[in-house]
Formats: sequence, structure tokens, C-alpha cells
Amino acid sequence: MLMCTRCKVVILVPGKSVADKRYNTIKHIMDTLSSGEVVVEGKHDVRTLSRLGISSITIGSFGKMQGDAKPVHLFIMMDLDKGGSIKECEAVSLAMERYPNCTIDTETGKRFLKMLNLTSIEQAYCPVREIIESGV
Repeated sequence: MLMCTRCKVVILVPGKSVADKRYNTIKHIMDTLSSGEVVVEGKHDVRTLSRLGISSITIGSFGKMQGDAKPVHLFIMMDLDKGGSIKECEAVSLAMERYPNCTIDTETGKRFLKMLNLTSIEQAYCPVREIIESGV
């Protein structure tokens, strides 16, 4: 709450703006994705996430991983299209077969893309950079 000293009017200021919440949520999702192993569709997705500071591997590389490299928390982040849905099912099946004790998260990546109103990981770089650079 603020008070204008000139006209003695009280101005109510809400706790957080929509931009603040969006910034905080995007930062939280990016930190969450950075805490585990992220599996994506292709090399362009790997490059985009790398530019945002998130390491990831393609589903093809994940399928070739040796059994001794056991992810504890696995994020499966595919595009929001039919092909992405099919590859997500493949990745989940592969992960359950090879790493039965790991936690599999398919929702964080979807939430990330939906918040940005995107269907593809490759499209995420510019919108995320704008949000982060604005600092709001």
C-alpha cells in the first residue's frame, strides 16, 4: 500500500505482478530441469536448452547410454505435437525398462512450453531470454 503525499490518496499495490510470477516460475522450472537428466527429441533441442544453461541429451543418445550411468531424476521433454507424444511414450518405456528406480517427470517440460505458449523446444530461446533479461 502506498500513499500519494500530494493528494493524500491511498494506492493499493498487489503483492506480485503477473510478470514477476511468470519470471519466478520460468526460473524455477529451469532450475528444476537442471537438477536432473533431460531427454529431448533432437540435437536442435539440445542446443536450445544448452544456450539456456540446461544440459540435455537426445532420445537416441539416451537409448545408447550404458547401464552404469543411472539417472536419479529424469525429465522427458518433447515437443507438444503428435511426434513428440509418440517419442515421449518411447522414452518413458525405455527409462522404466533400464532404470526402474529413477523418477520420471513428463510434466515439467510441458508446463515450461505451455507457459511460453510454444509447441517446440527450439522456439524457447528468445522468449525465455526476454523474460530473464527483463528481470521481472
